[in-house]
Amino acid sequence: MVGLFKQKTPINIFFVFILGILIKIPIFISVKLPVVDTQSSEFFKKIEALLNNLIGGNAIVYSIITFLLLFSQSLQLNIFLDRGRLMQKPSYLPAAAYLIFSSFIPEWNYFSAPLLVNSILLFIFIQLSRVIDLKISKTSFFNIGFATGICVFLYFPTCVLFIWLILSLFLIRSIRANLLLLSVVGLLTPFYFYGTYLFLNDQLSLQLLLPSLQLSKLYFSFTVWSKVGSLIIVGSSLIGAYLVNTGFRQMLVPIRVKWNSLILFLLFAIVMLFLSNTINYRPQVWMIFLIPASTFISVAFLSNFGLLSKCIFWISILFVVCFQLFGSGW
Repeated sequence: MVGLFKQKTPINIFFVFILGILIKIPIFISVKLPVVDTQSSEFFKKIEALLNNLIGGNAIVYSIITFLLLFSQSLQLNIFLDRGRLMQKPSYLPAAAYLIFSSFIPEWNYFSAPLLVNSILLFIFIQLSRVIDLKISKTSFFNIGFATGICVFLYFPTCVLFIWLILSLFLIRSIRANLLLLSVVGLLTPFYFYGTYLFLNDQLSLQLLLPSLQLSKLYFSFTVWSKVGSLIIVGSSLIGAYLVNTGFRQMLVPIRVKWNSLILFLLFAIVMLFLSNTINYRPQVWMIFLIPASTFISVAFLSNFGLLSKCIFWISILFVVCFQLFGSGW
């Protein structure tokens, strides 16, 4: 199976789709309505309300939308890693890894604001990769800032990721101040239009435009299954990180910048977890970690140690199947 996804052939897109269907059968059997918590923005709530009116609250439709989003995100991740040359060779293992490890936590398979944010973040990574490769256009900088602004609108704690974006752009030595300013303009554009909408409807307030955030503790409620799943994800990611580190000095400068940007993203994503206006455990928030985790795990899948990559792959598949059959989370 690992050898199949290592081949970069169009037919493997179909096999990735089939793999996704097989390991996500529970979301079509035990359908769930969207997850709307206190961190979800008014913008996301309006999207959810619009969808609810269109489909009449049919939960199976939400499951289909969720699966299509996860599948498209897996392909987006594959495009980012292939075009960015972050992997040893092109393959569909990153897409397979994303679908497999997104099945480790049931809440990652519900329609939620972080799920939509992941699609936009992967778009930002693809655009950022083009900028790092010096395929620079003013439109790209505006689009990156605008997409970041939409992320903030969907899930306000992601506001810290704008600092990550600026630092990532600073890693590019040839970047100019006017292009950075263009990214800032792109970020502020959604707020400008939303503020205008609130003003015209006589609803303008700072609380609606910029929700409050505060530092809070994380309260975990780990079961045996989630502990084992976390151990597999962290262990596989550390193996991939070690392999990246061993070959870091031999990489070209643009590829190093992309890895550094990915590591910065991971650090700011950790900070984001502590920005909250509630103190309850929200598993869906951790979904943003799927992007860096799947990237490092893909490196482990593509390592020259064939037995290692096969063990990680089949242990992950076995865990997903056992969790779905015997675990209480699904």
